[in-house]
Amino acid sequence: MIVLINKNKRKLLRVLPVLAAVFVLYFLYARFLAPTRIAFVNFPEFRLSAISKADDSWFVQTGILAEDQLDRAGKYDAVFVFGRGFHLDEAQQAHLLRASRKGTPIYVDGATNPAMDFTNLKGDTLEAIRGYLNYGGLQNNKSLLNYVRKVFDGKSLFTGEIAPPEEIDRDVLFHIDEALTFKSPEAFEAYGKQQGFIKEGAPVVALLTSVPGPFNANRDHLNSLITALQDSGLNVYPMAAFGSRAKWLKQLKPDLIVAMPHGRFSLGGPDSTAAWLKANDIPVLAPVSVFEEYDKWHLDPRGMAGGILNMSVTLPELDGVVAP
Repeated sequence: MIVLINKNKRKLLRVLPVLAAVFVLYFLYARFLAPTRIAFVNFPEFRLSAISKADDSWFVQTGILAEDQLDRAGKYDAVFVFGRGFHLDEAQQAHLLRASRKGTPIYVDGATNPAMDFTNLKGDTLEAIRGYLNYGGLQNNKSLLNYVRKVFDGKSLFTGEIAPPEEIDRDVLFHIDEALTFKSPEAFEAYGKQQGFIKEGAPVVALLTSVPGPFNANRDHLNSLITALQDSGLNVYPMAAFGSRAKWLKQLKPDLIVAMPHGRFSLGGPDSTAAWLKANDIPVLAPVSVFEEYDKWHLDPRGMAGGILNMSVTLPELDGVVAP
């Protein structure tokens, strides 16, 4: 009997250091190495696509959290909510509030209903997160993810650079290189001639973005469109602009406008746009942006409805933006 007890003690003494080592290793992994998990609620897929493109680290994991999954919100290191059109029932609100009380950082971007604003950030932290999401762009999205890992999750290992929010002008011309924007057609044209994609005497195409644009969405679709038009022998002037749009179009007098419509075209008064296009014999193509997976959109017999239909089809048609 005594021999058996001694054998069990010896076994236990051999196992305890192993268990202790496992515990220490798990603690070190969870504290310093484990991936930072960030949840996005109600965000448009084009916004998430741009953020996912900026996420090039195994140590940061982003994911969609549906409204009926908000009981899991407290398991994330940060929860970001797209506030436009956002509504929760009482049970779903309770889940978010519980996560907030537990210390999960929550930010609601552009809440249209004050009752749905569950933001619990303050001061410089609030300004940083708001700036990264408002301005968008590759560098801001990278800094957003790194900020969450270092500041919210408390992990410095394998954390990239955290730059202050980079203010991005919303009235610019742009091209494939995401680091470059241009404040005038002349500056863009000089760059284009230097790079060889603006050619003397070639037809001019003005490519007008809206929502999504080059800074808040995955630019791959825009870059492929720009490249395809250029490869067809066209001089393409991509614009992410509203205030300067009329001035630049009248300056360029393009042979074709490709407009990704969202709201009024706006070249002056309510009837001036269609009149100007007709007077200058400028055709307009209007590829409609689809804000969900193509297969899902294709199965919906309505195609679009509500505010998206109004902004993407009805209002642009008032300005003559009707084809295809």
